[in-house]
Amino acid sequence: MPTSKSGVLSSALRSRHHVTAILVVHNGAEWLPEVVVALTSQKHAIDNLIAVDTGSTDKSLQYLKKAGIKYLQAPSDTGFGAAIARRFGSSGFDLILTGRRGERLAELKKELEAAHPALRVMTCCFDIRNKEACIAAIDSLSDEWKSIDILVNNAGLAAGRDFFDEASIDDWDTMIDTNIKGLLYLSKAVIPLMTKRAFGHIINMGSIAGKEVYEKGNVYCATKYAVDAIS
Repeated sequence: MPTSKSGVLSSALRSRHHVTAILVVHNGAEWLPEVVVALTSQKHAIDNLIAVDTGSTDKSLQYLKKAGIKYLQAPSDTGFGAAIARRFGSSGFDLILTGRRGERLAELKKELEAAHPALRVMTCCFDIRNKEACIAAIDSLSDEWKSIDILVNNAGLAAGRDFFDEASIDDWDTMIDTNIKGLLYLSKAVIPLMTKRAFGHIINMGSIAGKEVYEKGNVYCATKYAVDAIS
């Protein structure tokens, strides 16, 4: 699979008997057919293949439609999290939006409520790397809002791309704190609410980097391997 050359990112959301692959597409018409074939011919069959468009060409979208692949479109300047919120919002889910940038959360909330008048949207502004802030954000919710059906752990980043001996330890800390510890903090805060109701789903956004290591991807790949192991 042409991961590093084409810049394709792929994530697997796995349960014991079900696999959904999420393919992020960005100007990849020439390599898209190869990637789709590779994903759908895995040893363990993929039940659903969903493409997320972040600014690809018409040719790419035509191929996806012809192949019968589900996809959602996300403008490249808004991010994966906003695209997920829009998709869930369009399906009628009330939303709790979290993030570090309050103004962006407010803008997205306004957009979603305008598009779906019956939709209820709450925002919680905090840094997921801060354990106390994660726990406090969930604790501050009213009982009604604590009835969380689905948690999407989407926060993640790749900082730096260097050989191991040349890499920045600060970059390592940022990736570990965000990609692993942030996911753990929020899951730890939400899981008791789900178990109390005997209902809930957690979606951890992984990466093909958690399956195949690429050059200079050392610690980032390690964090995504950890996400896969935790999931």
